[in-house]
Amino acid sequence: MNTKHFPVPYLEIDQGFHIRAMSGPASSLFSQARSLKELLDEVSMNKAVKFISPSHSNMRVELNLKTQSQPLALFEVYQRWDSQGIGHLVCISQQKKIEVVSDKLHQLHENLKRGTAGGTALSPVVPFESASCSGNPDVRNALENIKALVEILRPSLIEFGKGDYADIIIHQVHAALGSIASYEGRRQPVRE
Repeated sequence: MNTKHFPVPYLEIDQGFHIRAMSGPASSLFSQARSLKELLDEVSMNKAVKFISPSHSNMRVELNLKTQSQPLALFEVYQRWDSQGIGHLVCISQQKKIEVVSDKLHQLHENLKRGTAGGTALSPVVPFESASCSGNPDVRNALENIKALVEILRPSLIEFGKGDYADIIIHQVHAALGSIASYEGRRQPVRE
């Protein structure tokens, strides 16, 4: 099968990660690497060794790959393995998505530094006495979920030099949770 004309970055590999064939877009993107291992950073290497295999056929894996234009770029790698132990990988770049998120986080960071959000004054925490959702346990759960998700994303953000944004979000969530706790403490009846 001639893979040169495939319209997406495609790699055909063996179980030792040796590249057997690559599409035209993959050749342009990754140069003439002889092994998938040549394209991986240390973290992605560990991930690939665990998850790029016949036992994980049809599983999508996110990997940082070295390209000709970038030292590392995030890709979703879709894999399918045939009965001869040959892996067929399609690599879809995630850089545009990362750039959009990075731009939004940068704008949020700038707005927080200026004390504005979208041109309006920014209050770090809305006082819960006046919020329509005061005392609502769903608000606390939502904030805890946001905090957990940001903590999961934090290593990836640090990897792309955006760890400060995760810290800002976590700080704001802690401030909001503190405000809720303070408000709830004032609402408790006084025991005599």
